[in-house]
Amino acid sequence: MKRYLTVCAAGAALVMLAACSSTSPSATADASAPAQAVASTDNLTCRTIIKTGTRLGTRVCKTDAQWKQESMDSRDATNAIQNNSAQSASPSGG
Repeated sequence: MKRYLTVCAAGAALVMLAACSSTSPSATADASAPAQAVASTDNLTCRTIIKTGTRLGTRVCKTDAQWKQESMDSRDATNAIQNNSAQSASPSGG
């Protein structure tokens, strides 16, 4: 029985390895294309973004223009939330 389970586990491992190695070349090329596009961009700035509830941060690299656009989008979203929260829900203002 123990030998049967070992053979089954080995067979399952071989099937999984075969499935992983059968990636088409076009899918592999498509996956590496964005990395090459980012690598050729000038003025990349990398920042570590730390999420609440974790000690580990995620490193994000963007161009200076992309960081500036993200900052402006965040500022606009914050202003929209603050401006809309000042309005009352009822017509009487209460």
